[in-house]
Amino acid sequence: MVPMDSEQYIPFTEFGPPHKVSTINGHIHIKSNLSDFRSKKIYQHLFIYWVLKDSILTDKKGIIRAYITGDRIDSKPIFRRSLFESNREVLWSLKLPEVINNFCILSSFTDGNTSKNSAYYSIDEKLGRKDRKLIHKILMEAVNTYGFPGKDDELFYEYFDSKRYKNKYGYEPENKSTQSNEEIDREMFRILEMEPTHNPEIIKSSYRKMVRKYHPDLSGDSDYNQYTVKIKEINSAYEYLMNKFSNQ
Repeated sequence: MVPMDSEQYIPFTEFGPPHKVSTINGHIHIKSNLSDFRSKKIYQHLFIYWVLKDSILTDKKGIIRAYITGDRIDSKPIFRRSLFESNREVLWSLKLPEVINNFCILSSFTDGNTSKNSAYYSIDEKLGRKDRKLIHKILMEAVNTYGFPGKDDELFYEYFDSKRYKNKYGYEPENKSTQSNEEIDREMFRILEMEPTHNPEIIKSSYRKMVRKYHPDLSGDSDYNQYTVKIKEINSAYEYLMNKFSNQ
């Protein structure tokens, strides 16, 4: 039985094969058959995984780095049985920010006794064929790893080809400056608004919170240009710190 508040983790194996969907003007529209339910009220809980658009780096062979994050969708629609008992289907829709164009959505309907779980995904058709396959692969890896996370679970997944990154840029990020390593470290932690640490998991958690706070398409802030510069600084600081501390 899935809890009514859906605060507990649900493994991805309970969602079945993901269905491909298309977006129309930023909206997705999905039909769900709820004929198995007998209760008067059914609750829907949603979780979305997406590839951070600004995190994608490429070389001549394609994508060499991408980060995936995710979050619950605040709205929890309540469907009354009287609304769908005639055809036993519900058409629900979701509006996504323009920046989210590679995603996987987990949907869980429950009445406290019965549950119906489904997964849906979409990959940006503007990407090359190999890049689409890679984005799909790492999205599914992330979903398989975290499933439908619990309420307080942190989610952050990354794909990083360090060899191709070095071939592209020819240096380690910490070698770009004449500042001392300690000075650079302090500046990078300051950008991520966190206390210094050597723990990559804490760095990942802080990075994810900063993305939610400052991403121009997710924060709702009106100063788009200022936030675009800020998110680039955040990405650079995270990359620097992870390159330095992830192998220690």
